[in-house]
Amino acid sequence: MVFLHNMDSFVIPTDCSVNIQVSNNNGSTYEAYDKSSTESHVFATTGTQLKVKISAKGFYDKSPFYVEAGSMSVNYSSLHDAAKRTNIKHKHNRKRLR
Repeated sequence: MVFLHNMDSFVIPTDCSVNIQVSNNNGSTYEAYDKSSTESHVFATTGTQLKVKISAKGFYDKSPFYVEAGSMSVNYSSLHDAAKRTNIKHKHNRKRLR
């Protein structure tokens, strides 16, 4: 799963757009990333190489731009099999401390 920070810092004029796509298999397939979401994007497939593609559509007199003083950042991690598969029941082991 992946989360991109500061994606809401794009200024997008009328008739312009910003499209964000993420890949976990070195760009073989891309999945759409919702830049307005506050949750991590969970990939539909497994993979080991992360790529992020940001494309903007604009015109000669107006185009999208990024206004954040800092930089964009990416957080990524993997899910355990129990979290990925709904048929695996979650098991919590509890031990008594003495």
